[in-house]
Amino acid sequence: MSAEAAAGGGVEAAARRLDEALARLARRLGAVDLQAGARAAGERDRLAAELDGARGRERMLEAMASEASAALGRAADEVRAALQAEAEPAAGEGSDENMDEDELVLVLTDPAPDPKPGGAR
Repeated sequence: MSAEAAAGGGVEAAARRLDEALARLARRLGAVDLQAGARAAGERDRLAAELDGARGRERMLEAMASEASAALGRAADEVRAALQAEAEPAAGEGSDENMDEDELVLVLTDPAPDPKPGGAR
């Protein structure tokens, strides 16, 4: 066998070994890609479930906030009504606005009471 033939056989053998090594590497990379893809899919599923839960909690909190706002509005209306009802009689006390016409005439025509007992002026 000549040196060229031996060198050619050695190159072919090296090329075969290289092809086999590349094939093994490709299989391993494919397996790694599959594992990474499976992990990514699992992570996506977990995140989607967390997002759904957070959205549900958000809707519940929005409903509770709306109910609380409505209750506060009703309470404020009740307080305003109570304060207005309390202020109305106080504004009318001692004024002629609450008297009917006969009472007003009586007050205006009735002489002032005697400041001293016994009628002495």
